[in-house]
Amino acid sequence: MDGDQLSKTILKAFFPEFLTLFQPDLAQHIRLDTVQFLEQEIFTDLPLGEKKILDVVAKVKTVSGDALEFIIHIEVESGYPTDFPERMFTYYTVLRLRHRLRIVSIAVYLEKQGDGLWREPYDETVVGKSVVRFECDAMGLPGLDAAKYLATGNPLAFAFAAQMRRGE
Repeated sequence: MDGDQLSKTILKAFFPEFLTLFQPDLAQHIRLDTVQFLEQEIFTDLPLGEKKILDVVAKVKTVSGDALEFIIHIEVESGYPTDFPERMFTYYTVLRLRHRLRIVSIAVYLEKQGDGLWREPYDETVVGKSVVRFECDAMGLPGLDAAKYLATGNPLAFAFAAQMRRGE
């Protein structure tokens, strides 16, 4: 099993721990006992579009708020293809149309450092006019401080620490 596949398997097995560790603001609004994993196969264009298997797609319920249910979509990427933000937007669009729920998209980069945690934008313009602005949460494991995450005692921190910045 390659690192990409192993990370996907770990994310699914430790989904609440992932949210608690890397998305604490989001996790506090979710009933973590309500996670329901959804079908990961999508078609980019029906009926003959390219088939894609998404990494993690989970429907969750909130403790309160305007969106009582929504979807969290996580993609794990070992490299950094330049079309990745556009792909994330495509996946968002297909999931939104299929489920008619709001979507939180998260990109996990195994090799790209970035700023550790950031918002990854995708913009479309037509003759200089912005027509689409999409952002997803992004995290580059090599840009995160392993000691900080290991100190939480969260079991997922131990799984990902080897790919994080080691420090002292």
